[in-house]
Amino acid sequence: LGQGQFGKVFEGQNTRDGGKPVAIKQVDTRHLDPYMKQLMTNEIEILKSVAHPNIVNFIDLIQENSTMYIVTQFCAPGDPTDKLPHK
Repeated sequence: LGQGQFGKVFEGQNTRDGGKPVAIKQVDTRHLDPYMKQLMTNEIEILKSVAHPNIVNFIDLIQENSTMYIVTQFCAPGDPTDKLPHK
């Protein structure tokens, strides 16, 4: 789905929820300095604690060696500003 400075985002399927699509953010933590690691930890904790229809839902965190996979609700590609009401 996309690629950023610290990882890639893939589309997957939630096998625990009938195969619904999910977004999987893959991050190689070897390339993160301590500050960026703390930002990732903060992002995960915030996602875990927030439940709102306008915020992507956190589903799971999987860690394997130096790779972290953050699994969240899948949002269809496009520009989110297209969804905002226009004045």
